[in-house]
Amino acid sequence: MFLTYSFRKKTLILSILLLGLASCKQSEFYDKAALLDAESGANKNIPTAAVIPPSVIPLPPIVPIVPALLNDRMETFTQDSSKARAVDILWVVDNSGSMADNQNSLATNFNHFIGQFLDENIDFKMAFTTTDGTPSKNGKMIGDSSLLTSAFAKKDKVAFEDNFSKMVKVGINGSGKEQGLKTASSFLDLYSQTYLRQDAYLAVVFISDEEDQSEALVNAYLSRLQSVKINKGMVKAYSIVTQIKPKGGYGETIGSRYNEISLATGGKISDITDDFSATLKDIGGSIVKLVDSFALAEVPYDDTITVFVNGTQLNAGWSYDALSHSLKFNENAIPSENAKIEVHYKVKNAVAKN
Repeated sequence: MFLTYSFRKKTLILSILLLGLASCKQSEFYDKAALLDAESGANKNIPTAAVIPPSVIPLPPIVPIVPALLNDRMETFTQDSSKARAVDILWVVDNSGSMADNQNSLATNFNHFIGQFLDENIDFKMAFTTTDGTPSKNGKMIGDSSLLTSAFAKKDKVAFEDNFSKMVKVGINGSGKEQGLKTASSFLDLYSQTYLRQDAYLAVVFISDEEDQSEALVNAYLSRLQSVKINKGMVKAYSIVTQIKPKGGYGETIGSRYNEISLATGGKISDITDDFSATLKDIGGSIVKLVDSFALAEVPYDDTITVFVNGTQLNAGWSYDALSHSLKFNENAIPSENAKIEVHYKVKNAVAKN
């Protein structure tokens, strides 16, 4: 009897323990399942983002600040008031079928351009070529450039302006594949020794209602233009081209390549549909200002420039034109004759790489 009771008691106790353990494991299973569901997003009652630990939320990548590599540059000039205030101007005029009205507008408004040169007694000479890059016409001079000089204008202004009006009308029978950058480069190949003057600025003015379609990259033509001067800053390009494609036009295209070479040289860009009187006056004034300035060969980084005259640093009395990349002294601070001028600045060389 005692053994039976004892056995039953032990059996009851063992059953209770087994039941408790079974209950504990089942609860533990449910807890783990809930956690697994939450981590995998399977628990539909808890949004997945709410249970992701903050430490594992992905952060945006850190973009390192890459410093520019800068090179020091120094250019020297000599103040020489006896030096001619000279500029050679090359007009590159589109001679395709859509340009008749634009050529007429150039002729009609030319006085707004040239008047400033005559008033400031600028020593200038001008020549024309077209955008026709076919072998027989590529870079060929149009007319007689000796009739478009300041010396001729002083003798007979009326005849001078009449010469310009005739020469600027280069015709409309040229190639429909405009190649102004190519023809400007070819003009220099043909005439740089006879037309260009060593100490004169070179201003190239492109007039076209179509994009340049020359074969080479813009930088190749830029290098060719700048190669005719020891100081690359003495070459400036100006563009009177299509800036906004007109609705209902006749195939006009934006002259991006002309704009690129103008901005690279510190020249100006204008829309060919703008008022020609204002455009020519603006470009003419910009060229006139150049002859009293010292053009820098490179573009200073962040416009940081230091100027020395005969070894003494000048903190005032001069200004820098970021558009034309040129330095000009104020009227009351012009260096004395034969003074040595040094311009120190930094140029951007490359981008540092990790």
